[in-house]
Amino acid sequence: MEIPAIFKQVNQLGIVTTNLEKMVEIYKKFFNIPQFLILERKDQSAVYNGDEIKFSTRTALAQVGNLQIEINHVFEGETPHTEWIRRRGEGIHHLGSFVDDIDEVIEQLRPLGFKPFFTGGVMSVRFAYMDTESVLGFPFELIQLKRKKKARK
Repeated sequence: MEIPAIFKQVNQLGIVTTNLEKMVEIYKKFFNIPQFLILERKDQSAVYNGDEIKFSTRTALAQVGNLQIEINHVFEGETPHTEWIRRRGEGIHHLGSFVDDIDEVIEQLRPLGFKPFFTGGVMSVRFAYMDTESVLGFPFELIQLKRKKKARK
């Protein structure tokens, strides 16, 4: 199997936790990160394994060189993050790549057997977690930061 270029471009390290403040302090200390941006988002919706779900999160974001550190704490609802914590514990959950066209990349990955299992969006950001755990040992997230503009006629 030829490795798609998307897997050679890692922009995000995703971490899951049940205690955001504690995990932020650990990452600040160990990686000399001066500050995280903390976002609280209630009543989000997404599609998880084909079902519409509702959930709420607190997320900490920091930039370390070219890598975004994202620490997720789901405090309401069931998501891949809460399921991962039950199965594997807190810590590193996924790697992610910023893409221009999330739909296009999803279609490029389908022939390789990788399908999205958790999709949604917040404001102008769209995401799709791909089912790469059987090959990579973790999910791979596609992140589209801005909605693709439709061509004008």
